[in-house]
Amino acid sequence: MVANRTKSTKSTGCPVCNKLNFGVGGGSRKPTATNNLQVWCGANGREALLEEWAHPDKAPQDFLRASGVKVPWECGKCGWGWETMVGRCG
Repeated sequence: MVANRTKSTKSTGCPVCNKLNFGVGGGSRKPTATNNLQVWCGANGREALLEEWAHPDKAPQDFLRASGVKVPWECGKCGWGWETMVGRCG
C-alpha cells in the first residue's frame, strides 16, 4: 500500500530499495538453488508441470513456486498456449 510507504511512522519506503521488489521470483524472496519452482515440483511429484513450461528466456529455477509473475505455458498434449502466474499453476 502507498500509505505504508509514505506515512511518517514505520514507513517501509521504496520497495525496491528495501529488497521487497517483485522481480523474477515474485514476493520479497529470491529463488535459490534449494528453493525454486523446479525443486518444488520435484519434491512434490509435479514434474508434469515443468513439461508445460514455455518461457523463452527464463527457466523454472528462476522463479519461486508462489511467484505472482505471469509466464507462458503450453499444453504437452495439444500445444495450446496460455499465460498465467507461476503461483496459480503449482
